[in-house]
Amino acid sequence: MFRNEQGEISKSAIKLAGNRREIDAVALQSVLQFGVMVPPLAPYKGVTRLTPVDSYSAEDFKKWKEKPITKKSQKNIEKDLQRLIELLDNQLKTIERPIVLFSGGIDSGLIAARLAALKKSETLLVHFSFGKKDPETRVAIKMASYLGLRIECVEAFEKGLLRCLECPGRIFPLPFADESTAPMTVLANHLISREDTKNATIIDGTGADGVFGLGNKTYKWSKLFLIPKELRKILALPYSLGFWKRPGETEYLCRLLRRSCDLPPWAAFIAQNALNKILYRQEESGKLLEVLNNWISERSGEQLNQRIYLADVGLTCANIFAQKALPIFRDAGKTVCFPFLNSNVVQLGLELLKAEEKHKPKTLLKTALKRQIPEVLFNRKKTGFTDPQKKIFYSSVFSNLISEAASDSSPLRPFLFRKNLLILRDMLAEGQKIPQQTLNCIWAIVFTDRWYRTAENGECL
Repeated sequence: MFRNEQGEISKSAIKLAGNRREIDAVALQSVLQFGVMVPPLAPYKGVTRLTPVDSYSAEDFKKWKEKPITKKSQKNIEKDLQRLIELLDNQLKTIERPIVLFSGGIDSGLIAARLAALKKSETLLVHFSFGKKDPETRVAIKMASYLGLRIECVEAFEKGLLRCLECPGRIFPLPFADESTAPMTVLANHLISREDTKNATIIDGTGADGVFGLGNKTYKWSKLFLIPKELRKILALPYSLGFWKRPGETEYLCRLLRRSCDLPPWAAFIAQNALNKILYRQEESGKLLEVLNNWISERSGEQLNQRIYLADVGLTCANIFAQKALPIFRDAGKTVCFPFLNSNVVQLGLELLKAEEKHKPKTLLKTALKRQIPEVLFNRKKTGFTDPQKKIFYSSVFSNLISEAASDSSPLRPFLFRKNLLILRDMLAEGQKIPQQTLNCIWAIVFTDRWYRTAENGECL
């Protein structure tokens, strides 16, 4: 929900903005750098966001903020495992017609395994495949077979993957940035078009990466800040001098250092890129950091790992990852369940921070899953929910959308560095490889440009 300066409330930010529609520069910088408009920011000036930042109550945040993170002993592992299983089972056991968005990874794998243990034989696993050679598809089918659950694979070609860019302003309440919105939109539209999913509950494993996936990431991140800031600035310099368009280890290290110089530690952790002053302007950085700090201060204590955890779960997981298909399912009258974003599960993850900070991410989930599935089926390097060949970025349609975002008619034109964006467009047209975080930012720019265009005048591809 949104509210304007006159006190009017609506689900549509553009309706409240009226004829005086002026893009909020702070909100725009927020979505380009963090992938999300941090509440109470909204797309237009004079409009604020009223919707809860996530599914948690004020009491939940107060409880998490006041409870210190203490180190748990090894003997609690079995107890934590049982608690996790109980929390998941309590949510899943009442679902009569479960449909799992199934990647074949640890998160959706554990959900499927628990449904099998609960004798939910009517469970349907729906897997999105990027083609017949997709290695994730082969593993997903093997895992489903082992569990004795039915699986269906959905495949989309290049044109279908760009469907989410046709009219995002008509579908999504806010612009956000996540490349995997492309396959998720295809998957969601496939499910709502089927008559046999009419009374089913869609189960989405989103949230596990934030709740249980930080592990030693926070520990490693905090060590980066032990380097004096002035030295970090010097070491980060190659990034702005051109390494932002050159994939490799140097680019990776330089962008991490650049993020650490521009932002406080917890905010630097959740930032999606370090391309401020390269692809988009940063005039409102002070105001944006103030909004970010207010958001986290109301919900978290002062411990760095707690602030990173709640920012990652509350902003990245709940406000980006969970939004990729939720509006599509809700508009179609579907019920959606996010087991890992349940407040009690989030509390468990928070309590495990100290015990997990020197371990690999998702240790508890892996331990739980290997009790039901052979470890060889899931203990592997998994690709993200994106096309490994990045076909959409190299398509002529996407190239044209980059040109539109860089054009004088673009709503984002005053906020972008057009020259650098067009350089990247030409590199993609020539088939050159570009760093993943740079691709993420290009996606954010194109998606946000399309959102404003289609929200304001209904222009569709």
